[in-house]
Amino acid sequence: MLKAPAAERNKDVIAQVLHQYVDPLKSGFALEVGSGTGQHIIHFASRFPNITWLPSDIDEPSVTSINSYLQLYQPKNVLQPVYVDVARPVDHWSPHLIPQSCDLIICINVIHISSLSVTQGLLEGAGAVLKRTGVLVTYGPYMINGVISPESNVEFDRQLKSRDPEWGLRDVDYLSNLASDNGIKLEAMHDMPANNKMLIFRKV
Repeated sequence: MLKAPAAERNKDVIAQVLHQYVDPLKSGFALEVGSGTGQHIIHFASRFPNITWLPSDIDEPSVTSINSYLQLYQPKNVLQPVYVDVARPVDHWSPHLIPQSCDLIICINVIHISSLSVTQGLLEGAGAVLKRTGVLVTYGPYMINGVISPESNVEFDRQLKSRDPEWGLRDVDYLSNLASDNGIKLEAMHDMPANNKMLIFRKV
């Protein structure tokens, strides 16, 4: 069972912002893209017990870790994790994910450590599987109007690109335009700890 210190630190502050957009008393269906260790999905399941959560990842050790968390905590509102490569067309994602099936999609610390095709696939897929007024939430560091700040994020972007030229911080304007092309509107941007931001997109 994997444990990420960053996930442990940010899971509660992310949930606090989610409460502004997700009614904890209302039933719904949520997909987490890039669930990683499984720490977030377990925490969100307890904070939003009326939501049915579907964890997903492309990484086999992550899927194994998610299963370990499910066995340990046995949440009743979390489905078994699925292997999802969001860079592929949405009809290859999962049988659970039919058009307009999701009330919420959440993607934490994925966009900057993956290729641009993943970002594009995420927003194209979200446009297909979100219900009308459904919410897409992304979390991580971003470029704003072509500028990365503070200096620690500039250095982080350099490190990412040195590992893979396709990685790096994405510009919020680019994401907003790509979302708009897929019937989704950037509704809000929240400042978060450690120079991260939480972007709230809504299907229109």
